[in-house]
Amino acid sequence: MLTALVVGVLTTYAVDAIYKSDVTDGVWAFSTLAVLGLCIIINAWAVVGILRSSKNYLQKGGRVALGVTAIVLMPIGTLCLVLQISKTSPAILESALLQVGIDPLGAPASLTVTGRELHIDGHLTINLAKAFTALINKHPDVTQISITSPGGRLDTALQIASIISERKLNTVVVGKCSSACTIIFLSGKTRMLDVNSTLGFHSPSVLGLSDIEARFRSPELTDVYEAAGLSEAFISKALRTPSTTMWYPSDDTLIRQGAVHSLTQARLKQEHELEVEYFRTEGPLKIDKLTKVVGAKI
Repeated sequence: MLTALVVGVLTTYAVDAIYKSDVTDGVWAFSTLAVLGLCIIINAWAVVGILRSSKNYLQKGGRVALGVTAIVLMPIGTLCLVLQISKTSPAILESALLQVGIDPLGAPASLTVTGRELHIDGHLTINLAKAFTALINKHPDVTQISITSPGGRLDTALQIASIISERKLNTVVVGKCSSACTIIFLSGKTRMLDVNSTLGFHSPSVLGLSDIEARFRSPELTDVYEAAGLSEAFISKALRTPSTTMWYPSDDTLIRQGAVHSLTQARLKQEHELEVEYFRTEGPLKIDKLTKVVGAKI
C-alpha cells in the first residue's frame, strides 16, 4: 500500500507539477522520464517483493486472507503507473522529436513571395516562424500575408502573428485556414476572404490532455480572439468545439463579428457571377407588382 501510494503521488502530482512549471520542453521531458523511470523501479521492486513474501507467508501457514489481500493490492500502483505512462508517453515522444528538429506534423509550410504578398501554404511546424522571419526581413516591402493552412503549432502561429501585427500587414485566406491558422489571420490590419475560403475554429489540442485541460493550459488563444474583437459568445462556441472536429462560421457571422473586414475582388466577382447565374436560370424574378428582373450582368 505504501509503494502504491508513493508511485501514485509521483505519477500524478509530481508529473503534473513539472508540467505546470516554467521549464523548457526538453527539461520537462527529461524530468518526467526520470520520475517515471524511478516509479518503474519502485513498482518492479514492490511487485517482486510482494509476490515472494506473500508466497513465503502462505507456505509458512499464514492466513490465506492476508496473503491474497497483499497480492490483490499489488496491481493498484502498477495500474496507476501504466495509466500515467500511456497518457504521458505520446507527449514525451513528441517533445523529444521536436528537440532534435523533427516535427511529427510533417513538412513545414512553403513560403513564397510574389510582389508585395507573402504566401504561407501548409502546416505551421515548429521551425516555420524562424523561416518566416528571415524571409520577410529580406522583403520589407511585403504588405500582405495570404494563408492556406490546416493549422499546427500554437507557438509558431503566435510568433508569426506578432510580426504581422507589429508591421501592420494585411491578411487574406486563400482556401482553408483552420485551427492555429486563425491566429495568424486575425493578426492582420485588414482581414479578407478570397474565393472559396473558410475559417475553421476548434478547441486547442495538447497531447495527453483533454480538450478542457488544453483550453485552460492555452489561454493565449482566448487572448488572441479577444484582441481581435470577437464576442464572448463567438469565442465560447469556437473553444467548445472538440479538437477532433471543426466549426466553420458563415461569412455573414464572420463579417458581423469583425473577424473578416471584407471580401477580395475575386471573391466579390465570384458571388456576383453566382447571382447573375441564379437570375438567368430562375428569372424573370418578381420584385413587386410592376417590376420584374428579366436579365442581369456584372
